[in-house]
Amino acid sequence: MIVAVAALGLTVGTGAWLSLAAEEALRSATLLLVLAAGIALAAGLALRRPIGIPAAIFLLGAAYALRLLAEEDALDQRAPILAAVLFATAELSYWSLELREGVADEAGAHLRRIGLLAGISLGILALGIGLLALVAGIGTGGVAVEALGAAAAVATLALLALASRRVEQP
Repeated sequence: MIVAVAALGLTVGTGAWLSLAAEEALRSATLLLVLAAGIALAAGLALRRPIGIPAAIFLLGAAYALRLLAEEDALDQRAPILAAVLFATAELSYWSLELREGVADEAGAHLRRIGLLAGISLGILALGIGLLALVAGIGTGGVAVEALGAAAAVATLALLALASRRVEQP
């Protein structure tokens, strides 16, 4: 039950952020999508139907897409945060359905799963921030982009050499 409440809390928090940050002209459409996402997730969790989870994630993504339509910035710096939150919401939602099946986990499994979820969410956030920095750096060009290209070429050659290496058979 706690896991389902956490998933719903992330959905409500994300929905509130998307609704408040939306342009005035798109606020009602955003609010409609966010409310539909919350209802889909709550119904899916209450009825033990997993179809509500991707529907809710899709609807929150659609609300975010509406927000992007109104912005003039080329890159949204908040995209990695949303990606990590949507991932965590989906994982918590599916986990809450698993917990209701009544199969007992081994001792400490919940803590490992929470740690794994937090680690992957932070990894998504770090990857998103890194990609944003890369895109921003490529836009400016210069020595950093040249160094990145050279490092990628060396890494590619190293992977090819590793893949073509003969493995000794015992």
